[in-house]
Amino acid sequence: MTEIPHLTVTRISDLSPLGDPEILLSDIGRQVTGLIALYNLAHPGEMVPKTPSEIYHQFLAGESLVMITPAAPYQVLFHGTLYPLSEKVMEFGSVITHPDFRGLGLGTLGSREMVAYTHRLNHASFCISTVKQELTAWVLQSASMLPVSFYNFPRLTSLTCTCDHASACQSRRQQIDSTPEKFSALLIRDRPPGKIPCTLMLSDVSLAIKHEQSG
Repeated sequence: MTEIPHLTVTRISDLSPLGDPEILLSDIGRQVTGLIALYNLAHPGEMVPKTPSEIYHQFLAGESLVMITPAAPYQVLFHGTLYPLSEKVMEFGSVITHPDFRGLGLGTLGSREMVAYTHRLNHASFCISTVKQELTAWVLQSASMLPVSFYNFPRLTSLTCTCDHASACQSRRQQIDSTPEKFSALLIRDRPPGKIPCTLMLSDVSLAIKHEQSG
């Protein structure tokens, strides 16, 4: 697999050596907005649309990670947002790889960096995400995230911004399809990836269990 040269940016100070950080961050916001809009054309409603202003302010709050090309014009290769749901729970959102650079491991690398970034912020925290594509599940698996049942983690389910009404959600993975055998089959990469029922994934199941029990 070819390694793509890139810079990882999590703070506005990371942009200072490259030029005016305010201008660069505004451009990053516009690029991410465009990537999400392009993805939603092929996969309607799967990603929450984001304005450049929202991306900009999430980045200022320390909630976004972006990978860009190392030389101007700086192109966004990968973006992900970490939404703090509680002191110890971070949710992956707005995770996207530039379509011209998919299949090169950037999604896996970016997701791993997001998990590591979360641990640097709080070593006792863990990440969750909800996915609707097998390819996304495979990428997150490569970042050591595993699929779990919504029904075993009701507290986490109630926290996620995408599951405000999870019990009535028609796209949510049902209990009959949330067995260890079904999840093992999901992660076998022996077919072209396709769409799947909305599936909950965790970076640390043991911490998630403790979180459930603490309530």
